[in-house]
Amino acid sequence: LLVTSGGTYVFAEASSGSIRVNREKVEAAPLIGAVYGTRFEVRGGALVKAAARSRRGSAGTTRKRDNRSLQDDNQAQRVEAEEIKRMRVEGASGEAIIETLIEGSATWEDKTEFSKDKWLRRKERKYLPWVRVLRPTGANVAAAYFARRDSKRLALRPDALAQILARADARDGSHVVLVDATAGVVAGAFLERIAPSGRLLLPAARARQNLDALRRFNFPPDCLSLVHHVDTRDFPDPPNALVLVTTALDPVSLLDAYVPHLRPSSPFVVYADTPHPLALAFQHLRDSARATALHLSETWLRDFQVLPGRTHPSMSMSATGGFLLSGITLAAATSPDS
Repeated sequence: LLVTSGGTYVFAEASSGSIRVNREKVEAAPLIGAVYGTRFEVRGGALVKAAARSRRGSAGTTRKRDNRSLQDDNQAQRVEAEEIKRMRVEGASGEAIIETLIEGSATWEDKTEFSKDKWLRRKERKYLPWVRVLRPTGANVAAAYFARRDSKRLALRPDALAQILARADARDGSHVVLVDATAGVVAGAFLERIAPSGRLLLPAARARQNLDALRRFNFPPDCLSLVHHVDTRDFPDPPNALVLVTTALDPVSLLDAYVPHLRPSSPFVVYADTPHPLALAFQHLRDSARATALHLSETWLRDFQVLPGRTHPSMSMSATGGFLLSGITLAAATSPDS
């Protein structure tokens, strides 16, 4: 799993040829064996391991600056676009192009340090494309799928996935019944937690679930062997957790089908992208006295930029991470005569 300088995610099979980084096609072979977190820059049409470097600035100066006198009229840059194009054709490095732009700026020395840093980041994304190798964890894979989401498939925000894992008490040894409509992102996140002695039970009574995302986690075969497609009548032993992540099926009917097979005091979590079906399920479970500690909530997260002198909430964000219904199952009531 790679993240690029443009903020996009790329799933790459390093042994299969090439990848695209900011519209540039490069060979993926240098990624083989790279340590997670390593950054590669695109130089001369190839991936090269990036060396540590510092940004140019005026950290030593004490003169106070602000941007009040700067005019956004495209007149401050003396370097013509044709010259930059010529440098790129001749194979000039990204650093050389950025240095040329700095030297050609009539207002560079008047910019604040914050403004310089922002300008440099923008130019580096354009002229110094890079990729960083990420460990394919549940959070990272979920972030990648969420960034590439569309109207045809369900994608969870990483914070929503974290809530599901926590409320389902996912841990080594858990036997989890899972209905997963996220192409296997949730399944992979649970495998991370329940291995090596847990079991992930996928009900076969429903249409066979798409688990394409599991291959993105690089799980060894012994971990993948924990996934079982089973019939609800053939559970090897009572499961101790239930997780339903789907928007196409009715939560009430799913809960009625699977809750009776759980051990008493087992956690369950139901995800939906709207609150109405979960509200109906909440009422149904409360009326049937089959669960306690019922909790219906909306997952919400806001990113903050945390930098010296400029910490503030992000100005754009996703509106909601979906809704969750969770609770604990109760033992079935029995009559005194039974």
